[in-house]
Amino acid sequence: MKRREFLKLTGLVSAGMMVPWTWKGIGSKRVYAVPAAAGLSDPALQPKFVNLAPNALHPDFKYTPSRGANFFDVGIAKRLDHLTGLVDSSGYQLQTPVWGYGQAGAVTWPGKTFEVWKDSPIQVRWANNLFGEPHLLPVDTNLHWSYSLHGYDQYT
Repeated sequence: MKRREFLKLTGLVSAGMMVPWTWKGIGSKRVYAVPAAAGLSDPALQPKFVNLAPNALHPDFKYTPSRGANFFDVGIAKRLDHLTGLVDSSGYQLQTPVWGYGQAGAVTWPGKTFEVWKDSPIQVRWANNLFGEPHLLPVDTNLHWSYSLHGYDQYT
């Protein structure tokens, strides 16, 4: 088979694959979307970009040192908020869980800005305040390495 014949043949086969076949038994079937189950909201009805993100450069949106000039205490916690702009089927805003960072219980998403001097080291003590609640998703402990190693105590 010559190169020119091969190119013609592959071009014909490619063009034939793009033709919508309608013969009985050949071709694709029509696929229709399943309606949303009860209790689920329609994604097309969700308003988009209704909540502005905080201004990271605003003077009130900065962490303040807690002890000394270069030491910050920052906690990580969950809160329920209307930040996502999601609405239910009635049009009411939904509270959704948001995980954020903050000081003294004032959790923000996204986290505030660290304003520091160049070449001046800082210390940040991170406090995990996510305890006491079950995980958002089911955790399968049968998976390999989903548990801690026996005898290993150096957790990060």
